[in-house]
Order: sequence, then C-alpha cells, then structure tokens
Amino acid sequence: MNYTKLLGIAFTILLLGNTILLAEEAAEEESSEGAEEAAEEEAPAEEEEEVDELQQRIDAAVERALAERDSGNDFFTKKGAEFSLSGKFEVNFHATRADTHRQHAAAGVNTNGYKDNTDPQLYVDRFLLTPRFDLDAGFYGVASLEFRHKPRQTDTFWLDEAYVGWSSQPKDKGFYFFVGIRAEMSRLSRISESYSLLSAAFDRDEDASVNFGGDYDLGGFDLLWRVGYADGMELSTRGAGQSGQNFPSIADKRKSSVANTASSPDWTYNLGFNLHFEDKDHILFLVHGKHSRLSDNDLAFLKGGKAGDAQTAGGYHGYPATDESKRQERYGALVDAQFGDLNFTARWMGASDGKLRRTAYYFQPFYKIEVGAEGFNSIGLLYRYGSLTNDLAVDGAGTSNFASSSISWDRGESVVGVVIEFAKNFLLKIEYVQVLEDVGEQDLDATTGAFGGPALTPTITDPQNDELVIQFEVKF
Repeated sequence: MNYTKLLGIAFTILLLGNTILLAEEAAEEESSEGAEEAAEEEAPAEEEEEVDELQQRIDAAVERALAERDSGNDFFTKKGAEFSLSGKFEVNFHATRADTHRQHAAAGVNTNGYKDNTDPQLYVDRFLLTPRFDLDAGFYGVASLEFRHKPRQTDTFWLDEAYVGWSSQPKDKGFYFFVGIRAEMSRLSRISESYSLLSAAFDRDEDASVNFGGDYDLGGFDLLWRVGYADGMELSTRGAGQSGQNFPSIADKRKSSVANTASSPDWTYNLGFNLHFEDKDHILFLVHGKHSRLSDNDLAFLKGGKAGDAQTAGGYHGYPATDESKRQERYGALVDAQFGDLNFTARWMGASDGKLRRTAYYFQPFYKIEVGAEGFNSIGLLYRYGSLTNDLAVDGAGTSNFASSSISWDRGESVVGVVIEFAKNFLLKIEYVQVLEDVGEQDLDATTGAFGGPALTPTITDPQNDELVIQFEVKF
C-alpha cells in the first residue's frame, strides 16, 4: 500500500471539503448584505455547479484510493517507479494410503529412488514472496522466491519465477515482451491444492525463455497470442500425488544436470481468444504447443536411466535400445469458462518423445456459494477427473504398460474438494484424491528380453495411493 498517496488523497479531500464550506459561507454573507436580485438568483446555480464539480473530484480521488488498495501492496512510489510486495503462506496436513512401497517393493517394482513416506504429516508447505517494480515507461520486473518444506526431505529455497518485460498497456495488455523464468501461458491458476496429472507431467515447472505476445480487445472478445524461445526441459521422474512420494511417472522438469544443458531449446506457441461478458464472466479458449529435440541424456533415460541418477534407473521398459529418434513435441488445448459463481475448466495434452507417446486430460467444475457471514465469506465445491496414458510406438509392444516399471503405468485421478474462505485471502482447502493406476499385465522377460514375460509375484493390480490433503492458506 502506498501510504504517501493515501495521505495525499486524504489531504486533498479535506481541502476540497473546506473549500465547499467556504463557498457556502460566502453565499450566506452575500444574501445577508442584500446583494442585487439578479446576483442572488444566479448564486445558487453557480454554487450548485461548483459543488457538483468538487464532488466529482472527491469521488474520483476516493475511487483511485480504493483501486490502489485492492490492486496490490505498493510500498512506495518515487520518480516514476512503483514497488510492491505480495506473498503466500501455506500449512498442510497430509495423509496417504500406506501400501505404496511397503507392500510392493519386495515384488521387484522399480521405485526410481523414491522413499516411503506414508505416515500422516503436519508441516509448513510453502512460503512465497513476490516483489515487483513498475516504471512509467511500461517496463516491469517480477521475482517469486519460494521456500518449500516436505517431511523427511531436504528443504529447498527455489527461484520460482524471475523476469523483466515491457507492455504497451498495463498487465500485459496490447503488445508485450518479457525475458526470464515465467510460467507457461497455458497454465491456469489452480483452485485446488493438488496438481492435476497433466500439470504434474507437462507444465508444473517454469522455464527460462524469451517471449513476444499480444492481448488485444477487439470488442466483445480478446485476441491472445504468444511465441517464445525457451531453454528446454529435461525428461525425469516425479512422484504422483501431492506428497510426491507415490510411484513416480515421467515428467518435464527444469534442467538440473550440467550435462543436460546441451539439449535443444524449445520453440513455443500459443493462440486463443477470450470472450468476455458482464462482470468477470468469460469463455477462454487456447491452443498451445512446443517443438524441440531430445538430448542425449533424455534418450539415455528412456533406454535405461541416466548414469548415477537413481530416480531414472531402469528407464522405460521396452524402449528400443537402438532407436535414435529425437523428435519431441507437445500440443494441447484448454477451455476455461466463468459464469457467475460457476467455473469450468478442461485441458488436453498430447506428447511425443522419440518412440514414447503420452496423452493427458482433465475436466474440473467448481461452484462457489456466497455466505456473507462474518468470518465465513463463502464455500466452494470442486471435482476433478483426469487421466494420463503411456504407449510405445514399437511393433509388438502391446499395451506397453509394465507392472515392474511405474513410469509406464497409465494413471487416473478423481478429486473431491471443498474451499472455504473465512475472509478475503484466508482460505481452508480440504481435498480427497483417489489415485487410479493401471499397472498393466505385461512385463519384459529379464532373460529373453521379449514382451509378455512372467508376471510379478505377488501380483500388483491396484496400488492404494489415495490421499487426504488439508491446507490453510494466507495471501498478502
């Protein structure tokens, strides 16, 4: 909040109010002295016009003050520059079904270096600070500094986003460009605490990039576009579910290995439109994608794992060891619609990595019920269903889902949640995540290397990895 501005506005309001009182006193004095009849007839009209003008100026000043109060947390404004700071604090309670590793590790399942962590936990999940500066010329800079804590894991201090840019209109309206680490244009604000399978696999991490784009109001709808040149992600693994400890799947992750920095960059594209109606009602439609090439490390991961990296050990069972195809594509579409208190979101994504083909989708309705009681603003009801499938484009691969390798499993999820807003920026989220995993009936015979090898003992049919997540969130 810019307190200097508020004090200035308050002083202006007092000064204008005093002017009104002086004008009224002057009018009374003229009347008592018996001014001419014509002047007496004109004075009320002139006074009324002056009061109306002053009232308009007061209303405008109050409106600016309220807009500034709601738009951010400006610390100061000096010589054409504004600095603001926002943030978020999250405390989680998390519990998951306990047979993830204890029951199946002895069966020969590749856990990719992930450790069992199935006891209920209460912990500080995240503390996020986002400083921002804006210049009069349209230039700005943003950084998101994130401290994360996971039980029984190493605490991390993470530079989530950091970028500088310019836009011809405020808030990336009109033509704009930026350079740095920033979220994908296709990423929507999460209502739930848990990530969808699609997001966990393809766009949870941010990437360093240079981008040009536009957001143009064409009367009734906005035309949106963005093209970019990004550093590129690496193929790795990520634990399914909120805990990150369940059997992992393949995910695009920000590069962490020096040896992988030689991988090809990504060319990205986004094109869409946003139909806007009264209030905040809208329908957003966007197509997006990226084109790149697999790095040598990515191919090594698919074929058998990166050297010295336990989380990629074993690779993708059945991936042809002699194949050198490096084509890498991502392509998808999303719809986000808001009508009153009802929001509906749906996304679809397709991906190819050499011979590996993946598809993912989800749909999510959310309905917010306004309560308006003191200490209880609203309650929201959420449901999400999602899917992630894996297939090899190899003759004779069959289902290409292997019981002994979790990164080959097809995934599903069903999420039921409640979001309670006690006051503005004070939220309680309660979610139950049902994790649905198809482990497949085929295996790769370790002796002959042929598909359809012997089944694991004991047989893995339905790992119980359901989760309960309760989060208290404060924004500022």
